[in-house]
Amino acid sequence: MAIWFISRHEGAIEWMQQQSISVDHWATHLDLEAIQPGDIVIGILPIAIAAEVIALGARYFALILPQRASERGQEHSCASMIERGAVLQEFLVTAVNRKG
Repeated sequence: MAIWFISRHEGAIEWMQQQSISVDHWATHLDLEAIQPGDIVIGILPIAIAAEVIALGARYFALILPQRASERGQEHSCASMIERGAVLQEFLVTAVNRKG
């Protein structure tokens, strides 16, 4: 089992480094072919990719950052993520009527 953290945001990376979770792989983009059953994937993924992670037998934890609409798309520092109450939350995502 491996733990993956997927993000291109410096504040999120720094925030994750302060958590008591030992990350094995740090990446800015998720390579689904590298994911094995039992792996844990942490980050902010599009829902279709999160569903693929689950279908591969891995677990998905989203990095949740409460923020106002005006703050979306902005870079957040580690300090601002702590201030806003960033958390990890596990999700079970299943694609229905998958095409292709």
